[in-house]
Amino acid sequence: MRKLSVVRWGKIMLRLAICTVTIVSSAEATARESVLSELIRLQQETGLTFAWIHDGVNAVSFKKRAVVTLKDSLQTFRPDGFSFGEHPEVLGIDACWSHDQTKLVSTMINRSTGSVRLGILDLNSKQTRAIAINVDQKPYVTSQCWSQNDKKLVYEMDGAVRLYDLENDRADDVAKGTDPTWSPDGEWIGFRDGDTYYAMHPNGSDRKKLFRNHWGSSVSALYWSPNSKIVAYVRELGFLQGGALDAEVNQLRARRLEDGSDVSLCPDSVDWYANYHWITSPELMRHRGSE
Repeated sequence: MRKLSVVRWGKIMLRLAICTVTIVSSAEATARESVLSELIRLQQETGLTFAWIHDGVNAVSFKKRAVVTLKDSLQTFRPDGFSFGEHPEVLGIDACWSHDQTKLVSTMINRSTGSVRLGILDLNSKQTRAIAINVDQKPYVTSQCWSQNDKKLVYEMDGAVRLYDLENDRADDVAKGTDPTWSPDGEWIGFRDGDTYYAMHPNGSDRKKLFRNHWGSSVSALYWSPNSKIVAYVRELGFLQGGALDAEVNQLRARRLEDGSDVSLCPDSVDWYANYHWITSPELMRHRGSE
């Protein structure tokens, strides 16, 4: 009888332990806000949003999960007064400004000769420097290509992530992949290999898998939030995920890297390669009370 009582008592204690762990885990999950809740809070506190240029500046209202138009945010995408009209020999396909907004990396088409090169335009010297010549008319850089000190940049070429050093005028392959971006904290270079996103340190070390897009196809870079903890990206939806048979449907999403909390930011189909930026919008702060 005593042996049976001990067994029963052990089972009871085990069940209590399991229940306790379940309750604690549920409480922790409830206490941790979702990535959407975090974005809503940050937008209300600081005006943080994710934005791009399309007939003006489009941005996401995280609470409404809708695209809104901003009137006063164009300066966050390029220096005040800058115009390609001042550089008639250059037609830029993409644009990645240095943090101090004095240098622009872009796929440049010479209007006179039609030649194409990946180059850097220096606003101070008015000179351009070629990184690669005789390239295709396609984007090679994302909007987050520069290192923190603006002395290095990452770009894509022939299916490889390349690191260019301005001081040494040298480019090196650092990984197989596409769509590289440099995190604002300077610690990571993110890139894509098919439907899987990876990150590595700028010297190529500690490569790690971030996540794979199992629902739909990955079609964009990862765009790091200012604290480098949340990324935005675009995926193309298949028919079973709500896509269309006769049209491309691209979904804009955000993901918190720490725990994988992931959300669709808006119902609109977006361009896979827009000039995306995380920005702080005073205009959204002024109107936050109307939401």
